[in-house]
Amino acid sequence: MELVGPTLNILMIQTGVSLSVISTILIARGAGYISGNLGGALIEKLAKKYPEVLLSLAFLIASIG
Repeated sequence: MELVGPTLNILMIQTGVSLSVISTILIARGAGYISGNLGGALIEKLAKKYPEVLLSLAFLIASIG
């Protein structure tokens, strides 16, 4: 992880916002990291049970894109 604490004051000055706004952004980033890890673990469990379904969904999404 990076060193967030000392850079908060610099980031506050550069963006022109208060400390509470920057803290909210950091909390949202941490929540996204945790939810991404939990979602990845769930997908990994599903991929072990149903690899054909996951592969077909991946091809479907790629063909739509």
